[in-house]
Amino acid sequence: MSSKPTLSSILNSSPRSYSSPADNSSCPYVGLKSFENSDRHYFFGRETLSQQLFNNLQAHNFLALVGPLGVGKSSLVQAGVLPYFSSSQEWEIKVIKPREHPLKSLAMTFLDSHLPTLQKAQQMADFQLCLEQGAEGFSHLLQRLSRPKLLLVIDNFEEIFTLSQNAQERWQFLTALLTALDQHPHQLKIITIINEEFISYCLEQKPKKLGQKIKENCILISPLNDQERYDAIVLPAQQANLELESQLVEQLLQDTHHLKGGLALLQYTLWQVCRLRKNVRLTLASYVQLGEVKHVLDKQGTETFYQLNRRQRNTAKKLLLSLIHTREGIGHISNLVPQRKLENLHDFDYVLQKFKQVGFIQTEVGNDLTNQEIFLRLSHPIVIEHWRLLQEWLGQRQSIFRQHQNLEAFAQRWQISKRDKKYLLTSKKLKIAQALEKHQIGFSPLTQEYIQQSSKKQSRNILVYGILPLTLILVLGGLTYRHWQIQKAWQTLELAENNPYDIRRKDAIEKLNFWQINFEEVPLTSTYLKNINLPQANLSNMDFSGTNFENANLVKSDLTNSNFKNANLTNSRLIKSNLSQSNLELTNLTQGDLTEANLFQTNLTFAALNFANLSSANLSQSRLYFANLEDANLLKSKISRSNLSGANLAFSNLMFADLSNSNLASANLVEANLLSTNLTNSNLLGANLIEVKNLDPNNLKQACFWQYAIYKGKWNTQQQEWEIDEMANRQFIEKLIQDKASDPRIQPTCS
Repeated sequence: MSSKPTLSSILNSSPRSYSSPADNSSCPYVGLKSFENSDRHYFFGRETLSQQLFNNLQAHNFLALVGPLGVGKSSLVQAGVLPYFSSSQEWEIKVIKPREHPLKSLAMTFLDSHLPTLQKAQQMADFQLCLEQGAEGFSHLLQRLSRPKLLLVIDNFEEIFTLSQNAQERWQFLTALLTALDQHPHQLKIITIINEEFISYCLEQKPKKLGQKIKENCILISPLNDQERYDAIVLPAQQANLELESQLVEQLLQDTHHLKGGLALLQYTLWQVCRLRKNVRLTLASYVQLGEVKHVLDKQGTETFYQLNRRQRNTAKKLLLSLIHTREGIGHISNLVPQRKLENLHDFDYVLQKFKQVGFIQTEVGNDLTNQEIFLRLSHPIVIEHWRLLQEWLGQRQSIFRQHQNLEAFAQRWQISKRDKKYLLTSKKLKIAQALEKHQIGFSPLTQEYIQQSSKKQSRNILVYGILPLTLILVLGGLTYRHWQIQKAWQTLELAENNPYDIRRKDAIEKLNFWQINFEEVPLTSTYLKNINLPQANLSNMDFSGTNFENANLVKSDLTNSNFKNANLTNSRLIKSNLSQSNLELTNLTQGDLTEANLFQTNLTFAALNFANLSSANLSQSRLYFANLEDANLLKSKISRSNLSGANLAFSNLMFADLSNSNLASANLVEANLLSTNLTNSNLLGANLIEVKNLDPNNLKQACFWQYAIYKGKWNTQQQEWEIDEMANRQFIEKLIQDKASDPRIQPTCS
């Protein structure tokens, strides 16, 4: 059996450059934009997957494509799958993005483009009314199609929940589509494209039928392998008659290996290299000038920003922040903004053009039928993730927003206490309030009065105590070593506030924790806290999203209801810590020690827990969709009533673990140790149990849908995946079904 091709073999066996150019006017790389159907002749690397998805659509009328940011999901559909349908006379193709009003976005695609504006507006109103009526109205729109069948692609499907605020409109939109799928199984097919970061929201929302539909038809889109990345780099250049230096190809392959968001960053880098070329040759020198793939976007954005003067930078900051919507519990979302709302900013046209030139911002015509309004948006959400300056601005905005909310709450408390002076702001909090006023943050009349009264009290205190001799202040004020240390720590945190990588922050926080001082007001999102020592710390209800806690000591700490989304907790010690009801979505806990930790009702969607120690931990009622628990130690852990659908539990130790009433549908349990594991009422539909250790038939038959799990198969070295042995698997299941001796006395409760 042949082994997987290595990077070296790919480079040695493939042509290194292409000559005899015919036309060098076009760039075959799309930058941060998605490939479209019109770009299909430049789209390479996904041929096999495109064919597989097309074949899948022959058998099913619904597909949910789920993958990480920057993996190329939209390009795969637009330039890989849709060409199979566009050549057919049967299928009409419509692509939508839900935005804030999904019904309106869908109705727009059915409009007659040749109609005058007023008639279009009337038609638009009629179509929206149809969709509000549900499947019957949608069926009426299907009859208006010029072709007998409809392929509907819903890109950025998560916008239905992240941008749309109207629950009724969401319900009408989803109900109409889902019911129409059942009523017109041969006339309608739907592809949904979902960012894996938001898959949990899509699975949990109503109607419940949506979550079931996604689970049954979910296809995970993985990053390109070495050969596919080679094709994506080299073949478009060949198609455009451009030359690629062999050293450039080799360097790009090395720099994008296991790089998060690698495909989007690769396309952007190649687009920039293409812009720098002087002839038909793309060179390593141009790439070196730009910087490494993972830094090109960050470098381009920062250089463009600092090429502007001070007033233009202010415009750029306001422009870019306006294109990002932040929602509590969801995070940062790319937003669509009318250009007219920003045109009064200083040098707006010049600044906009600068960021369009580097590919950060795109314009598109909106669905305002009267004047075809121009909208602005980020070219790709990966700009948010990889441009550090933008992340810093977003962190500042979030910090200001939280402080604003806190001050409004303090003012309410002051009013409830009948304006008791002891509830007025202290010196530090008053400084924050005054700083927010300088930022022109709009406070309520009550909060404005609250700040004024606090300021007056502070002035009186200075007047009273300022005339006392310094020695008397030291005696009466009780300025001890403890007070001095605490004050020094606060001053250090203020100095480090605008630099997420300032190592002084870690020492200051450790001192405050040592003196048992609450530091919940300190903004700690996307900060560097590697090797921090915080045993038994009170860190509940805090926002640590994106923070680096690598090798941190958080033993016995209270971390309840905190946000650790995208945080790095690699090798961290969380023994007996309390993480209940916290958000650990996409958190890296690789090799972490969570012995006896409390993770009750915790969100661990897509979390990395491989090689982690979770022995005797409480994971009951937690969300572990697609979490990576490979080689994890779950000895005696409590995982009852948890959702582990799609989770990777390969090689894990589940001896004496409680998995009762849990959802293990499509979970990977290859070579896991199931000695005395409680599987009562757990859902094993589609679970991979090949080569599991200590599989007890009595225990297995207490689970639900165990006869639909996978037990027999072999490892495919070439494809790097497990293959089911259909015959052996069927024989194994039939033998268990016939073995009445191993039937449990109490049958499982399965619904």
